[in-house]
Amino acid sequence: MIAFRALGSFTLSTALVATAAAVVIVVTTPAHAASAPLAVHAAPSALQLRQLAADVQGSYTLADGRTLRVWREASAMRAQIDDDAVLMLAADGPARLRTADGRTTLSFRTAPDGRAYAVSVALSR
Repeated sequence: MIAFRALGSFTLSTALVATAAAVVIVVTTPAHAASAPLAVHAAPSALQLRQLAADVQGSYTLADGRTLRVWREASAMRAQIDDDAVLMLAADGPARLRTADGRTTLSFRTAPDGRAYAVSVALSR
C-alpha cells in the first residue's frame, strides 16, 4: 500500500473514498440545479430596434389629454410626456417598451402591418 503524508496520516484508500464521495456529490447535484428556472434576457439587435422604432415612434394623445412622443435617437428609444423629462426606454417584448428603472411600461396596440395606433402607459412603484 502506498501512503502519503500531509498534516497527518493519509493513505491511498482514504483518498479514493474521498474522491468517490466527491464524484457522487457532483453527479447528483446537477439534477437539482437543472430544475431551477433560467431567465435569459437579450438586448434587441440594431435591426430589431430600428423596426420597433419604425413601428411605434410618433405622438400619442393620452387619456388625460397629455401628449406622449416616442422616437429613436442613435441606438436607443426615448419618450417624453408633454414637457416632462425625457425617458430612456428599452425593448421589453414585441411592441412594448419600459423605462430603464422599470417603473414605466409602454404597451402599444398594433395594426396587422405592425404599426402602432394606440398606447397604454402603466406605472409601477
